[in-house]
Amino acid sequence: MRTQYSNEITAELEGKEVVLSGWAHEIRDLGKLKFLILRDQEGFIQVCAKEGSSPHEVLAAIKAISKESVVRVKGKVKVSPQAPGGAEIVPDSINIISKSLSPLPLDVTGKVPADLDTRLNNRFMDLRKPEIASIFKIRDQILSAGRESFENEGFIELHTPKIIASASEGGTELFPISYFDKEAFLAQSPQLYKQMMMATGFDKVYEVTYYFRAEEHDTIRHLNEVTAFDSEISFIKDEEDVIGRVERLVRDIIKRASECETELKILNDYHSKSKKEEIKIPVPEIPFRRIPYDKALDLLAGEGKKVEWGEDLDTESEKMLGRIVKEKFGNEFYFLTKYPLGI
Repeated sequence: MRTQYSNEITAELEGKEVVLSGWAHEIRDLGKLKFLILRDQEGFIQVCAKEGSSPHEVLAAIKAISKESVVRVKGKVKVSPQAPGGAEIVPDSINIISKSLSPLPLDVTGKVPADLDTRLNNRFMDLRKPEIASIFKIRDQILSAGRESFENEGFIELHTPKIIASASEGGTELFPISYFDKEAFLAQSPQLYKQMMMATGFDKVYEVTYYFRAEEHDTIRHLNEVTAFDSEISFIKDEEDVIGRVERLVRDIIKRASECETELKILNDYHSKSKKEEIKIPVPEIPFRRIPYDKALDLLAGEGKKVEWGEDLDTESEKMLGRIVKEKFGNEFYFLTKYPLGI
């Protein structure tokens, strides 16, 4: 179905016959010149047909294509400074694999905005938008970097059950489900299974896991379904062994995300249209600062926020402390240590 993806078409391939498959992102009729912008998983490629030189079947196919139709293009690479990436495809044949209905429920190019309900009701199309697809690609790299970070330190990956008979940790509401003629629950933590692995002799384990927590909420600080890196380590000397592992994981993940230049450019181009702030991902240096609980209370008190010793930090205190640390030490990453056991 294809020999290359769009991002593999470069000027160095001039004259080479290639086959690409994807979606018709845009069709432009400029008289004798007909353009098809093909979109695939990796980006875009321009297909250019010309009356008088391109096969009649190709011209007819471009005329018949509707936006978001699935197509296959066979042709030769041609250098074109005006084309994205400096090269385009001169088609020998165009096959319409699946023609889209018209009109479409939303415009994937983003030229015509759609309200949230329309986007959610047609989510499969909304996800075709480059700025949305870029988020999934960055997420993929985050997961890859996290796994690599654990593997480089000798961790073994687990896949623990997500249907359980009882709570695996306290303080969290469970989602009950029907398990044949019994009641079961969606797991809210792999904690018991991790501890079981410690007892078997696996010193270091991790899982890219899902948490399901039936907590009613109206804040952005709670989610009913979460994807997370969850790990366990045996034979530690003290909390520094765990803290060190966490900060290396955070650094490795952020570093990989910062290297997603293509996706970040797409997101920033999109943000610039709506005058949103540019996305910048600075890679933090490690070790992160350790701030004892007592010191945190002093920092807050210096800003007029009084917290009694032994009390938990509320949302306002956490936000204030984050701002203080960034302003005072130049890095927003820190560990709050020596927390009272009674909290």
